[in-house]
Amino acid sequence: PLHQGFGVGPGHQHAGVHLKVQAKERLLTRQVSDRFTRQTVNSSMTAAPPTSSRNVSLAFVEPDVAPKYKNKATGETWTGRGLQPKWVQAAVASGKKLEDFAI
Repeated sequence: PLHQGFGVGPGHQHAGVHLKVQAKERLLTRQVSDRFTRQTVNSSMTAAPPTSSRNVSLAFVEPDVAPKYKNKATGETWTGRGLQPKWVQAAVASGKKLEDFAI
């Protein structure tokens, strides 16, 4: 624990400091646990849901989506989801149709 070696502990005149140190340790432990849980879920689509009864915020994991459009000159691709990449925006602005890049 963080309080070892600092003259803080049970029975010490600064019990309030001891309680603050314990609270900080619990917070750090929870933050590390939450970070590990998010990394585990992000690295594996088959990760088991958390078994903890407390509410853990997990990052949303998007499945891999096959590209629908390809710039044949550069090899860049786009799934058709989200904002259009700059190469698509430039091509459409120059008069080309999105269907021209369909895979």
